[in-house]
Amino acid sequence: MTEEEIISLFQNSPALDDCAFLKHDGAITTDALVEGVHFDLDYFSARALAHKLLQVNLSDLVSSGATAHWCTLNLGLRLDLAETFVRDFAREFCSALKEEQIDLIGGDSFRAPALFLSLTMGGPVQRALPRWAGKAGDALYLTGQTGLSELGLSLWKGGRLSDLLPGKNLNEADQALLSEQARERHLYPRARREWGTLLCTEERVHAAMDVSDGLLSDVNRLARASGLSIQLEVDSIPDPWQLGHWVLTSGEELELIFLGEPGLSFPFPAAQIGRAFPGTAGLLLLKGGGPYELKERPFEHFSR
Repeated sequence: MTEEEIISLFQNSPALDDCAFLKHDGAITTDALVEGVHFDLDYFSARALAHKLLQVNLSDLVSSGATAHWCTLNLGLRLDLAETFVRDFAREFCSALKEEQIDLIGGDSFRAPALFLSLTMGGPVQRALPRWAGKAGDALYLTGQTGLSELGLSLWKGGRLSDLLPGKNLNEADQALLSEQARERHLYPRARREWGTLLCTEERVHAAMDVSDGLLSDVNRLARASGLSIQLEVDSIPDPWQLGHWVLTSGEELELIFLGEPGLSFPFPAAQIGRAFPGTAGLLLLKGGGPYELKERPFEHFSR
């Protein structure tokens, strides 16, 4: 396929330019998925990649108090990539954009040694929820549940549930259900768009972000950005499947963490899992009220 043919799969207008002229200000985010780093085509379909690329970017805007209106797409394609794969990706991506009411306004395509997908997305701010706006005395909240995405990745890579969760006795029906939920969460996570919109209407919520690199890493980032010491109580984290350390280390969950006044209630699943205090900025992990050290390390892009 030629570059023009590839571009035409995403744009139905011939009036393309090197730049897009924006009609509004707001928030902008960008994220990428790289073959061999973020995904493996042995278990990722074109449909799943299109979905995930859009949702991880959308989640960044949602957790910042913004709404997605536009995006630009960069495609780095291997020469040996099947044409059907590119067409399937384009079809799913354009369908997802239509569903989310987001306009594709530009981008680039190029030859690459590995499949490289990069999306930049932006839109107006409903109410800014920057990471640095947390206050001493705030409670730390978490939506939904974490742990499933990393477990799903391990299952896709051939891991056995009995080995990944040793000592956990599940009947066949529960094993099948947990496996399905975990695999689905890894391939098809969803940004908490509706929940984020509701958070913006609650003035007592001050700062937020999404869980993209694991609860442990992201709460630490939230604490440092706000200049606060956040005490995270492990026993308060929702863990219906009793996944243990996975709830702390699993990335790409797209759940929301946020700081707000204690005792708030919401029309969606949200648990208070910690508190913010003045002091040395960072995370203090507690279990049963006492200090707790996790043996498992969260994912780091540049760890050796």
